[in-house]
Amino acid sequence: MEPTRKQSIFFSIPIEIRCEIYRHCIPFLQEQRDLKRLYNPDEQKVKVSIPSLLLVCKAIHNEATPIFLSFATVFLGMEARWAIRSANPLYLPLVRDLQIQLKSDYWPSHYGLDEFTERCGKDLRDLRVVHIHYTKPRICFCNECSVWYLPPRRWHKTDLASLDELLASNDNLDVVKVSGHYDKEWYRNLQNVMKERKRVPKTLLLSDEEAMRALDT
Repeated sequence: MEPTRKQSIFFSIPIEIRCEIYRHCIPFLQEQRDLKRLYNPDEQKVKVSIPSLLLVCKAIHNEATPIFLSFATVFLGMEARWAIRSANPLYLPLVRDLQIQLKSDYWPSHYGLDEFTERCGKDLRDLRVVHIHYTKPRICFCNECSVWYLPPRRWHKTDLASLDELLASNDNLDVVKVSGHYDKEWYRNLQNVMKERKRVPKTLLLSDEEAMRALDT
């Protein structure tokens, strides 16, 4: 990269292509962080490292920052642990594309969703795309895991209530994507909830191949 915008051939590329390049960099530049220790919207004292690409020059910083901050992935797993992958989790109000990855075979992951919507839902008010992905259930026969294991295709009412609350708070929501090992009854109820909204977003079922392309894994 040349030191100035005029000298760099990168800026001779159309802005649309440059933005696509930035989007392809997102999975490599975003870090996964444990929000239970990090995220507090009322305290801006937490120091979060800035991706080095944004420090190359002011022009790239101005172009790429809104793109990097607009994508976030929330991971909800065992023991109600939840983490987020983003450029800076302190800027959740700027997120427009949210991915939620749930462990479908554990109750705590759904408790984690309740906690996430309670603590962060108020900051996610301008979402355009929400992608809900259920990972493949696993079978474990040990006594400890059997407490949390749920068979596939089991509908979680608490899960739907939390998602309903999050989706209903975003008036500009355009698309709700669903993929993975979701429950059919849960999906039908989700569609019914969407129909009750004044502005009905599209609901799309993604194939496994489409989901893998979309997920930041």
